[in-house]
Amino acid sequence: MTLLENEVKLDLFTESVLLTNYRITQEDGNSHKISIFLEKISSIERQHKSKLIFLFLGIFFVIIGLFLSIGAIFVPEIYIELQLFGITMPLFLGIILIIVFFLTRRGMIIVSPDGGKKLNIKLNRKIPNERIEEFITKIQSAKLKRAMS
Repeated sequence: MTLLENEVKLDLFTESVLLTNYRITQEDGNSHKISIFLEKISSIERQHKSKLIFLFLGIFFVIIGLFLSIGAIFVPEIYIELQLFGITMPLFLGIILIIVFFLTRRGMIIVSPDGGKKLNIKLNRKIPNERIEEFITKIQSAKLKRAMS
């Protein structure tokens, strides 16, 4: 990334996100680049994104599996018809889908300007919470210094 005149690097958060004393920039190769000048930032949001469909389907299949298991206890004919595989499969599938839901949760920092496109910074699990909070604080401090100068 080419720096502007008198621009100083403050933090390289990930290989694609750079904070300077003028702006925050996200660059993914040559095809995608977003820069937001610090004075244009209106909010910084930290959130978790997840695919709820995995959770809903997981709970649905667990409930089906439990109903089939309970039904097999009280009505042995169901057990004979479904065999063990037909009873445990929905329960097993439901548990796997719930685990997939928790494994696909991703953290994000969303930097919103007052107009224009938001900067969505995807967080991987290796970045500690302290580092994330430190980066957000650096953005806020740089914005404050920029506003005061």
